[in-house]
Amino acid sequence: MNDDKKAAIVVLLLIILTIAAYPFTSLTDDKQEIYGIQSYSFFQEGKIYPLITAIFTHLDERHIFGNTVFLFVFGITLATFIGWKKFLVVYFIGGTVGNLAWVIYPVIDEGAASVTAVGASGAVFAAIAALAMAKPKNAADIAEKSEILKFFSYVPWLGLIYTLIMGEGILGFLGIIFYFLFVTIPDLILGVATAHAAHFGGMLAGLILGILFKF
Repeated sequence: MNDDKKAAIVVLLLIILTIAAYPFTSLTDDKQEIYGIQSYSFFQEGKIYPLITAIFTHLDERHIFGNTVFLFVFGITLATFIGWKKFLVVYFIGGTVGNLAWVIYPVIDEGAASVTAVGASGAVFAAIAALAMAKPKNAADIAEKSEILKFFSYVPWLGLIYTLIMGEGILGFLGIIFYFLFVTIPDLILGVATAHAAHFGGMLAGLILGILFKF
């Protein structure tokens, strides 16, 4: 089995694991409180395992669908470029740093101390940011020949983000910003509370790791 296939299989297994965990971690508010990350319980109760379990906990079907779709597209591409082992490092360190960012966010907003955050968004942000940094110089050419483009015939908005991320220079950063807006604006319209601190934490970790793992 070649390295590209291994990379794709690892990402697909991660997606399957995320979906399989959903019924056990997310279907009730009680479960989300147990497995999600919260500043108060982290510091006052020493509850640190949600740094990882929160990555596999989601608010609802829309939440998990969005994260797994972006993980599929950008995760496979990143894992192909830097290898599946480094991809897993980016994903889990990014997710953990994102959750830590949420834990310390109450320093800025005290009201967030008792709010539970869930989701793989921080980890996905890390993967996208790392891809923007770690891609090879011919990334745009690779993207044009990629089988993933067939997927974009159904979701063109995803194709735009992918094209920006895979572009040279400032285009990669524009792709990250565009993705952030894509995630943020619908939540603002729908009135959904979003842990943006976790997104920023994951993105920062991804940028740093992407530079370290540059192709």
